[in-house]
Amino acid sequence: MARIENPDDVIGVCSECKSDQPEQYMMRNPFAQEGKPVPCKYCGGVVIITYRETRDEALDGSDKSRGI
Repeated sequence: MARIENPDDVIGVCSECKSDQPEQYMMRNPFAQEGKPVPCKYCGGVVIITYRETRDEALDGSDKSRGI
């Protein structure tokens, strides 16, 4: 695994529609505040929290684990 250059640069990305989630949406979402999976703002899919640098690898890993 590659070394993360900026460990504070974390994003939410939908595992279904692959869209980046707005930061304010993620911060204000009651699911996130409870430590639960956040639904996508656009399609309702499950949001993956990952480093911006590893966004594509996280999505690929999610797809592979689901057999897509």
